[in-house]
Amino acid sequence: MTASSESTSVLLTWTNAYGASGYTVLRSESIDGEYIAIAELGEDETTYRDVSGDINITYFYMVRPAVSQAADSNIATGVALKPEVAMKH
Repeated sequence: MTASSESTSVLLTWTNAYGASGYTVLRSESIDGEYIAIAELGEDETTYRDVSGDINITYFYMVRPAVSQAADSNIATGVALKPEVAMKH
């Protein structure tokens, strides 16, 4: 998964997981914190734009496929909602 900061939003992009019937996008304010579902997407959707965050907070994201066979797509990535801040891995 990749994440990029775009003004007041974060664009997440990932590759389609084999056998996934959809995706849940989760967000946390800490890499080890509680992840909250912020979107449910269909099986062919591989991008999500988060416009609901605070520009002063670094968020960590996880995209979870809807089937267990694709569990290797559980990759967390964090970015700040500021265009000048680099992505953290």
